[in-house]
This record gives sequence, structure tokens and C-alpha cells, in this order.
Amino acid sequence: MSRPSLRRLAAGALALGVLAVGATGCAGTAVTADRLEESVASSFTRTYTWQQELLGRPQPHDLKTQARCVRGTSGDHGAGSDWTCTVQYLESAADNPVTFSYDVSVHQDLCWTAENGPRALGGATIETAAGTSVPNPVYAVDSCFQP
Repeated sequence: MSRPSLRRLAAGALALGVLAVGATGCAGTAVTADRLEESVASSFTRTYTWQQELLGRPQPHDLKTQARCVRGTSGDHGAGSDWTCTVQYLESAADNPVTFSYDVSVHQDLCWTAENGPRALGGATIETAAGTSVPNPVYAVDSCFQP
């Protein structure tokens, strides 16, 4: 059995490096404001429903959640920690819209973290209907884009 030459090992390492850079580039371009808005809106709806369940409240009706996401300095696409998403949902009736903003970090793996939810949604922790203090699911949200 022969040993691989240094040249062959270097060529293999270079090919892996190009593949990694290419994959990272693809992930970055897959991040768009439209995709982030859809993901943030649907994730907020799920976590808000979960929060209401923890609080012992009736399940909310159709929240009609919408999100509008903008990037600080780098256009409207790509991973980065400079996204802001403004979320609007209907709390209890069609005439009662609630609007707030999340600071969002989008990662190269197409997952994201939204933080700094508003105090009006309960702060970092909430007390459940059973009297237990738990992390508030809508205060900080981790999710990923749908494939």
C-alpha cells in the first residue's frame, strides 16, 4: 500500500476548503428578507401559542402574524447579526394589533436567534398556570429556515 504524496494531500485539502467555502456562500445567499420574515412570523405564532398554553389561557385564534425584516448595513440578504424584524399580530380581536421588534442574528447554517422580546409579552421568564417560573418562549426564539 503506497502512502499518499504531500501534493495529493494538499490538493485534497484545497478541494475540501473550496467545498466548504462554496457551501457557506450558498447558505448566505439562501438568507433573504422574505425567507426570514416567513420564518420569524411562523415561529412567533408557534411560540406565542405555547406561551399562552403555559399561562393556562385559551388557545389564541388566528393571530395573522406578519414580520418585516431589514438588515442594518448589508442589504436584504445574508447571514449576520444586524437584522431587525418587526412583528405584528392580532392579540384578541381584529382591531387590536400588537407590534414589536426583535434583534435577529442569522447564522450560516440557516438558523437564527431572535432576542429582546418586549416586556409586554412577559419578560425573560413567566410564571406558569401551575405557579412555576420558566423561560418565556417568546422572549428569545431560536429557529431555522424551512428547507
